[in-house]
Amino acid sequence: MESVQLDPGHRCPEQPKPTGPAHRDVHSTLDRHKKLCACNCCEKSFMSWHGLSYHLKSQSKVKPHICDICGKAFTLATRLTIHRRIHSEEKPHTCEVCGKSFLLAHYLKRHEQIHAGEKNFPCENCGRSFISDIRLKNHMRSHTGEKPFVCNVCGKLLSFSHTLKDHIRRHAAEKPFTCGTCGKSVAYPRHLERHANPHRGKTLYLQDLWQFGFISHTIRIVHGGPHRGGTLHLQHLWKAICISRPSP
Repeated sequence: MESVQLDPGHRCPEQPKPTGPAHRDVHSTLDRHKKLCACNCCEKSFMSWHGLSYHLKSQSKVKPHICDICGKAFTLATRLTIHRRIHSEEKPHTCEVCGKSFLLAHYLKRHEQIHAGEKNFPCENCGRSFISDIRLKNHMRSHTGEKPFVCNVCGKLLSFSHTLKDHIRRHAAEKPFTCGTCGKSVAYPRHLERHANPHRGKTLYLQDLWQFGFISHTIRIVHGGPHRGGTLHLQHLWKAICISRPSP
């Protein structure tokens, strides 16, 4: 095979480094071809007609690929395939470190950054760094005040998807978190954590109230009554927490 020698006299207009004649010809051809494969709407360019075709379909308002379960429509068959995994709970991308599985490959890649501990996404406003672009994006809402999530019941705007889910539970009176000890259900994980404290041996007795070993903010408020000149009534304690003693 004939070797190609670099010639400083041959330079591609888009390539500052000197290239050989063969390299120059290939590079220039690709550059011309890339200009031919340009989107007329957004001026994006692609290396192949296939790439341009895929891009145009993704931008189209025509959505011929419809999910037979929920009716959601997509411009591309590949996006419908990915969407169907939500219904099947298929998560083919698994983390080798902790075993957690994900719907998409880039979800896994983002997750792996947590194990690496790398924080390569700094906030330009406060300098705080984050392990992923999505966490930085969420953080930026604290600076901009952006609230893109809307409650379809009352119209309230919220900054994050998880706060919207918590908010919707208030309307639905949904209580998905159940205590494994007594079976009581609550709306939020933090409420379950607070409820579980007595089961873990952190039961609050009447004589302990004055030792400042309070379980909840509610009890602290009740306790503050006598110090402010108020009177502490037993019925107030019962409203704040269930006071019990272990069986003899």
